[in-house]
Amino acid sequence: MSTFDSARSFLFVYESSLPKQDIDMIQEFANEIKAEKKDVFFLVYHDFKKVPEGIFAKSFDIHICRKDFNLLKQPASSLVKRQYNIPYDYLFSFLGNRNNRVENFIRKSKAQIKVGRYDIPRKPLYRITFGSSDRENTMEEYLKMAGNYLTKIRIEK
Repeated sequence: MSTFDSARSFLFVYESSLPKQDIDMIQEFANEIKAEKKDVFFLVYHDFKKVPEGIFAKSFDIHICRKDFNLLKQPASSLVKRQYNIPYDYLFSFLGNRNNRVENFIRKSKAQIKVGRYDIPRKPLYRITFGSSDRENTMEEYLKMAGNYLTKIRIEK
């Protein structure tokens, strides 16, 4: 199992439809990981036929959309296939709602450790899941639990 200290690469997967406040929290979490000299990449799914014009993609951003998947919602484009074949140390999923396309990407991903929100139907997707007993499982709570996990595996050698 990859510890935080030995991990080099992280992939953060989320939908562009997340509230701006949640995306800002994800960016802040990524900056904390980058401060530890780790690479963080973002895979952003846009639920449109094409990635909207005017999307500013930074060098570590990968923007995908419906056209990157076939009719069965399986990854089809070379961009998506290339991404799921990269053996990232960690893949963090920030999916809120069901999204078969992105879930199929996560399922095929060669990431060593896949982390996601606790949700019974999606539990087999992830090696590690976080959730709260409250009805409302906010992004802030999820990121707090994920941060605590990373801290623990760094300390417990």
